[in-house]
Amino acid sequence: MKRLVVILIAGVILLGMSSGFAENDPFIQDMVIAHLPKTVGGAWFTRMYQGFGQYSGMSGSETFQIGPSTGDAAAHNANVQDLVAQGVDAICVVPYAPEQIDAELGKARAEGTIVISNEGTKLQNIDYDLEAFDNTKFGQGAAELLGEGMGGKGSIIVFVGSLGSTAHMSWANSIVDTIQAKYPDIQVANKDGVFIETGNNAANSYEKAKEALKAYPEATGIFCPSATDTPSIARAIQEAGLTNQITYVAVGLPNAVRTYVKSGDLDVVVCWDPADVGLAMCKLAAAAKSGYEVKTGDDLGVFGFNNVIVEGKVVMGSEWRVLTAAEIDDFNY
Repeated sequence: MKRLVVILIAGVILLGMSSGFAENDPFIQDMVIAHLPKTVGGAWFTRMYQGFGQYSGMSGSETFQIGPSTGDAAAHNANVQDLVAQGVDAICVVPYAPEQIDAELGKARAEGTIVISNEGTKLQNIDYDLEAFDNTKFGQGAAELLGEGMGGKGSIIVFVGSLGSTAHMSWANSIVDTIQAKYPDIQVANKDGVFIETGNNAANSYEKAKEALKAYPEATGIFCPSATDTPSIARAIQEAGLTNQITYVAVGLPNAVRTYVKSGDLDVVVCWDPADVGLAMCKLAAAAKSGYEVKTGDDLGVFGFNNVIVEGKVVMGSEWRVLTAAEIDDFNY
């Protein structure tokens, strides 16, 4: 059953619309697509949903967003059940706790619902998982930025949005592995090596950051993979007067962190446009509906996904941006 929805496209750049698409293009299908992010209301997933608006403009598809306001695995499962009952063609999900939603996604697929995930490389019950890049390589790149900024010595504090997040844990583990291999004079400050979990919640991450800065006063580096939490941690660094002591590298949206980058509280933003990810997820859903098998080398017609790498069900892009105060004003998202 199709449903009436309001498609938000204000301020969206309709990427690719001028190029034209053949009627038999496997990446363009008329569908009802639900976007189920970890949480709704935050800047990252609001921007990701704009990619769904772009796809609607290209294809005539109906898209809508649904999800909990805070990280909640049980609520995520209930959302999947609701979407299957509504009869949507596809669910594009960014799982809060992959291991807890996988079985529910299996039930959805058994009912004929297409499932596309992001940050879900370990999920089994999907058609495709889309990743902006190879997670290990991304972590290695972030570690190099930290190591160089710290002058090859000191200690780092590592945060993650969720200890159950496949992507966050992959990046964080890759950072630690790279630091230990290349920078023997840099230590991991986290007690027992356990990453600090923020819950993808701005208020919580602010409090966690204040606690960590007091617990590890000698820390000279911080990494945060959660765009929701990145500004809060920068604020904690600023208020503690540690701007000049700490090299802070984090994932974030330029518009959300611009002030902190310019003030030096956040040294480097490693980022990609989540709207591009949203658009590419829709295109994978269309491929699944059309019966097209996505292959290495395929061009999804989206920045970062012009020459994808396919490993099993995982479709990977190959580009991300590294922004400092010198580049931050060049991007508006």
